[in-house]
Amino acid sequence: MFRASLNDSLRISAIEQVEFLRRLADGKLPFSEGAQETVRRITIVEAAPGWILHAKTGWATHGAADGKADLGWVVGWLERDGRRWFYALNIDMPDPADAAKRLPLARRLLADIGAFGQRP
Repeated sequence: MFRASLNDSLRISAIEQVEFLRRLADGKLPFSEGAQETVRRITIVEAAPGWILHAKTGWATHGAADGKADLGWVVGWLERDGRRWFYALNIDMPDPADAAKRLPLARRLLADIGAFGQRP
């Protein structure tokens, strides 16, 4: 999912990404439990009492010559009170500075649906 998903020859939908993450979070991928636990641990980007946020970002460049904006994505899940909210977000990034918007946007969307326990 990580490096390979940036290759234009491999297409994976947001739904497929979320299903992959669900299987990772449940330890149901065809890899050792130790390997899956390592990935779960290194995807933690933020934690506070009562919740843990997992994320992995990516960036696919198209090159200025074709006139397309780069594609940025962030996938992951939030764990709180025994529940999980999975997400996959893709954004067009016409400016490299847009890369910094991926995780804050995902976090804001999770907050908007009350996943952190309160709405802003």
